Amino acid sequence: MSEIINVSNRPLAARGPRPRKRRGVDPTTDEIKYTEAELEFMRAVDEYKRLARRPFPTWHEVLEILLSLGYRQVAQREPLPLRDKHPLRRT
Repeated sequence: MSEIINVSNRPLAARGPRPRKRRGVDPTTDEIKYTEAELEFMRAVDEYKRLARRPFPTWHEVLEILLSLGYRQVAQREPLPLRDKHPLRRT
């Protein structure tokens, strides 16, 4: 019969090294060609998450990030673009 071990009671050294947190662009998206605008936004979000120590910013915080990058609503709202017809996406 195997013994059940409660790892939370083991000393930190016995638990092994902590896994490193991944930073930057997700490696599963290597095949996507990001535009400069997309890369700038992803870097800004990553910087915000590091500085604020928040892994998941709220939508309010995402809007603040966009505004800090200089984005402003200057035109009438248009229908949301479909993924395959995105105007900024390079194929």
